[in-house]
Amino acid sequence: MGPALLAGSDSLFEEKDFVSMKNLAASEKKTDETKIGQMGIGFNSIYHMTDSPSFISGDQFMVIEPHERIFNGENSRFTEGAVRGSFAENNQGLELFPDQLKVFSVLEDIDFSKPYQGTIFRFPLRSEEQAKTSKLSKNAYSSEKVLEMLMKLKEEALRGILFLKHIE
Repeated sequence: MGPALLAGSDSLFEEKDFVSMKNLAASEKKTDETKIGQMGIGFNSIYHMTDSPSFISGDQFMVIEPHERIFNGENSRFTEGAVRGSFAENNQGLELFPDQLKVFSVLEDIDFSKPYQGTIFRFPLRSEEQAKTSKLSKNAYSSEKVLEMLMKLKEEALRGILFLKHIE
């Protein structure tokens, strides 16, 4: 597994959030480049830099893979561009999807024997090789490119804070 961007939150996904994420993966718009929502605002914007985002929340994990290349075969539990499971329940997820879950173990507070008290997203960066065959974007992203983007975002955020009406 190559480099990835990790983002976290202390909030947990609710069932409706999982359904929404699955619907994003199965959207009819994903392969229609004429549709505005194909690479729309919100979570879909991450597809500019990754082809297969994944996340853990509570005791659940989900891998979204619109290309449907990762999980295939007759015994696959992969349907409609996403797979979801529990990692704490009898180590089901760890047994079925060890490669997809072990990437989260780089974080010190991850213990797959119990639910995680938050949500962690993992966005694997699209490599040059993956960009050649991606149906989502032909742009490749290196760690250096992402760090440069984050530094620019930091600079802009400091200027942009002047225009916020309310800060909590």
